[in-house]
Amino acid sequence: MTATVFGSGIEPVVESDATPVPTPVVESPSPFEKFTMPEGMDIMELVDAIKAGLRHEMDAAVADAERRLAQAREIEQAVAMGRARATVHTEDLNVGFHMIDGYTLTANSPAAGSIAWASLHVVLLGIDYTITDGNTANKYAWFVKPAAGVTTATLQTSNTLPVLGANDALIFVNNGGTPISVLESSVTYAVGAGVIGNAQLDTSTQTLLSNLQANDTAIQSRLDGVITSYYQDNPPWPAGAASPGGGDVNMGDIWYDSNDGGAFRWTGATGTPANAWQKIADTSTAEIAAKVNTKVTTYIGSVAPTAPTGGFTNGDLWLDAANGNVVKRWDSSLNAGAGGWTTLQLGDAAISGVSGAKIGTGISATNVTTGTLSGALVGTGIKPTSLTGAGTAPVAAIPQLTPAKLNTAFHMLY
Repeated sequence: MTATVFGSGIEPVVESDATPVPTPVVESPSPFEKFTMPEGMDIMELVDAIKAGLRHEMDAAVADAERRLAQAREIEQAVAMGRARATVHTEDLNVGFHMIDGYTLTANSPAAGSIAWASLHVVLLGIDYTITDGNTANKYAWFVKPAAGVTTATLQTSNTLPVLGANDALIFVNNGGTPISVLESSVTYAVGAGVIGNAQLDTSTQTLLSNLQANDTAIQSRLDGVITSYYQDNPPWPAGAASPGGGDVNMGDIWYDSNDGGAFRWTGATGTPANAWQKIADTSTAEIAAKVNTKVTTYIGSVAPTAPTGGFTNGDLWLDAANGNVVKRWDSSLNAGAGGWTTLQLGDAAISGVSGAKIGTGISATNVTTGTLSGALVGTGIKPTSLTGAGTAPVAAIPQLTPAKLNTAFHMLY
């Protein structure tokens, strides 16, 4: 019995029932005999890495083969249908600008912010250049035409917009992990933030941008002069250090202390003192309260007034209406610091020169009766040294008083 088997060598192998003649085996050195495993490397990690590399190469080869088979199929179908002209592909065209074909683009690969390409072909002047699969986290990826006779190339990458030669072309733009195929995108979509520089703009556009930047700077300068107010417990930034805006940008900013009260103004780098929260006078709640509390209050009533919130202030006055408006003064030192009302007695100077007009009807026959003025009622106001005259006094301590010296409401004969 015989069978034909096609192996990798393609040539048929004939098997028979006859005993085969032994073929000498020549051993050749294995390429792995001199391989030394790097210290610390896991053999399975190495195997996985090799598998991933082989899988990537196989995927690219299969994708390229599928593309070429699809092109051949299109041509075959066109001929079978009797069309006068078959389908034309990019490599069939000899034109003076770049075309790309047969590629795949992957966003955020192999990591976030990167782009990856595979099976890319760049066709220029009828030559199909096969581009090495690759990826980049940079912003730009471009094609540089290789030397004559070379049909493979690797895309160049950079974060700086490249200066391209006559046969070079910007192929992809990486917009933060989102790939943009420049040759196949509209200008509006392909041109993202920071993609092109001033060199790619015409003169009028450059002038417009320069004017806009100047206006923006002027507006920002005005905004920097605006005073900002803060209402919080602690300073917006510490005194002695530069302000967040630097220099005098924050000069004049106001901070209202929500905890202790008071308003403070930032002096800036050129203020006196420099970079300090300078207190605005008499804005502290405690200081204002202390000054308000030094003002005395006068109370009028028949009963002792009720203490206000915070208590009486030393020096407050109470006109006791129940006792002829006797003046009483609050003395905070009485009662072991608890305070109390003390009668305020008027001195000689306060009542000197009292005329009849000032007395009015206070002294009359109805309220002056016969009796004796005791020393306690007279006090020290009437004494022998202040009275003159001769005669016998009804009170030993008072010299004789003549009727002319008495202002009474009844007649006296002498």
